[in-house]
Amino acid sequence: MAIHRRRGGAAIEFALVLPVLLGLLFGIIEYGWMFLQQSNIVSAVREGVRLGVTYATDATPDPAVAAADRIEAVLADYAIVDATVVTAYEGASPDETLTVTVTVPYQPLIGWKGLAPDNLSASMTMLLELQD
Repeated sequence: MAIHRRRGGAAIEFALVLPVLLGLLFGIIEYGWMFLQQSNIVSAVREGVRLGVTYATDATPDPAVAAADRIEAVLADYAIVDATVVTAYEGASPDETLTVTVTVPYQPLIGWKGLAPDNLSASMTMLLELQD
């Protein structure tokens, strides 16, 4: 009567499946981090543009500068640095708009740079509120 021994089979299967599971887990974490950073950037842009369009156009500092300063302050609260903020006015009163575009170099959480874009960006345009 022959006895069949199957020692180590589970360990080999685990060793084969582990890299796939870890890759999936780390990919989910990295993409979650990227989406969180993108959400934070959009939130900062929204807050800055909203401040800029409600500012009096003859105020000091310029509403676009105030919007850019606010965006940088909000991003600093989220520990996001090295943001490039571009502001532009378009149109004429009463249809004048303020457009703000923010670009931030993406800093990966795990270090898998190839999975995510090099930069995260957000852009928003709002109509300036009526000025007295």
